Amino acid sequence: MKTGKAIREKTQSKELDFRIKAVVGLAVPDGETTANFSEIRRAVENNFITLNLTPVTHTFDFDETGAVTFNIEYYAYVEEFFDKARMNIFAKTDINKRVITRQLGIKTQKKNCTDDDLTKLNEFIEKDAEQVKKDKIESLQFLTNQLLTNELIYYLNLSKDEFNKLSTMGPFFKFANIKNNININGSITQESINKDLEEAFNAKVEEQEDKNSLKNSFKISGIDNRQIPFFFLGDLLDIILEKIGKNLENMTDLPSMYTSPTGDGVLDIDEELRQQELEILTNSVVQFKKFRVVLGPVEIINHQNPAEVQQVSLADIPISLAYFNEWLTSKLLAKNSANYPLTQFLNDLINNLVKNFLNDDSCYNFNVKQKTRLFQSVLTSYRQPGQEHDDITTLINSTENGALTKRLNIDEVPDEQKPVLNIGGHRTLKPANLGPQQENHFFVFYAGRSAPPELLQGIRENDEANGVFHYIMGRDRGIVKTIELSKTDSPGLKEVRFEQEGYQGLYQLREIYDVNINTFCNIHAFPGTYIYVEPRGFSPSLGEFKINEFDLTDLGIGGYYMIISSEHEFGPGVMNTSITAKWVQSLDAAEEEKQKEYSSTNGSGDSQVKKCAVRS
Repeated sequence: MKTGKAIREKTQSKELDFRIKAVVGLAVPDGETTANFSEIRRAVENNFITLNLTPVTHTFDFDETGAVTFNIEYYAYVEEFFDKARMNIFAKTDINKRVITRQLGIKTQKKNCTDDDLTKLNEFIEKDAEQVKKDKIESLQFLTNQLLTNELIYYLNLSKDEFNKLSTMGPFFKFANIKNNININGSITQESINKDLEEAFNAKVEEQEDKNSLKNSFKISGIDNRQIPFFFLGDLLDIILEKIGKNLENMTDLPSMYTSPTGDGVLDIDEELRQQELEILTNSVVQFKKFRVVLGPVEIINHQNPAEVQQVSLADIPISLAYFNEWLTSKLLAKNSANYPLTQFLNDLINNLVKNFLNDDSCYNFNVKQKTRLFQSVLTSYRQPGQEHDDITTLINSTENGALTKRLNIDEVPDEQKPVLNIGGHRTLKPANLGPQQENHFFVFYAGRSAPPELLQGIRENDEANGVFHYIMGRDRGIVKTIELSKTDSPGLKEVRFEQEGYQGLYQLREIYDVNINTFCNIHAFPGTYIYVEPRGFSPSLGEFKINEFDLTDLGIGGYYMIISSEHEFGPGVMNTSITAKWVQSLDAAEEEKQKEYSSTNGSGDSQVKKCAVRS
């Protein structure tokens, strides 16, 4: 339970390091029931979820009677387990062995050394810093070299005139057929990219002026030749995952000492520490085979025709090689070793680099950003007995073009094969837990956006078809127990409303209300999903919701909400779910403008003043 090395050494107990798996949900009754529930039987069978967790903190609470309450907090196992040095994205075996043995050697010396020895150790670390720098540069070159070797770097070839027009017009510049401008034959070689990366790395280390960094960035991109190299996000992750798997298999043998390549000395490694690391590496091979990265869809708008929307996988987003290498260099410099753990890299890459770039509109003097919100989830799914591959791979291979494209369109999956991921184990047998050998852990990234007003009509059939479920208070059946409103304080909102609109009768009463909903067990109320709270539950006499007519939603009561947290409580005779949801419907002029921005994934293309732009 993360009790620290000192306690583990004293107790010699490996049981203090563990993770927990909870299969949580509702079981179908064995015998007769007091009511016929055949209509919801499948919903009950699917109301399961598997949680793989690792403990991070715990507290003891004592009261005056001497009773003790022990509270443990857990985090998702996948993010914690794959956020370690052994899951390095720079999966070059010799560098990784050097990084791990260096760490083990330093740990051994700090464990056994006297003060005089520690002084020598610090001198050794200082001398070995040059090798650490070399390892960083070589690691930085590793991914680009792998992309080059596998011919996964593409080149956008532009004439001088095309480049100038593209620089000023952006997405409004019309290519005859952009495919004709792209090929895999470019001027970049491993030798040239290695040299450029090393120069860019050293330039950042020496903290040169921005113009020099920019010059190095353009040198990498080959801009002098009007040739812009890029790669696809999915190809990069394919390379990383393939190399990590091979690297882990090659790491199951570690030397008993760390020898500095610069000849500055040797560090002995404690055999017990070495065996512990080997045991972890062996287990990592098994766990990595169960790990999956899933890249969901994102909407891309054609700015020349905003009505034209294309849904593509996040894997198909092209990334400039110059942009990526500059970003990666800055990230690597912030670390003390040539190491970038997998889950940390994925979070930074998608939530930072990709998200920031799509949401950025600073390149031009007109609004062309692709307004995108990126989310992530960690899910555990089970393969059914006899099923060779994980659920998503199985469905991809069963579709006509899936095995070729490695893409799955969930909208085309038949209803009888949904849900796609079997997160509840065996739905018709107890216990539902199919065992760790059948597990796959999915790290899922996907893009979301505020739903457009034309879809927010309050029509239950339409909403449920889009995965938006309705909640209403006061019914004599269903899972809802209570719905409470919680006012969100917005300082100055009333004053602004009065200043903008004056007296508008009932509209002056508008406030932002969030909701707290208590229900019976509702495992699938995931954060990030939309729900609809029926306003008639608060006042049945007002009639149904109509978006163009006045009702309680105009006062902030009821309407569409997004779940931000869900908590589940289970015990003898207890199966409660508490949902906290934020209101997403616009309230006043300022909120409406904000909603218009959020409900669109693209910029308008209109001219706008930039503080940093020179205007004629």
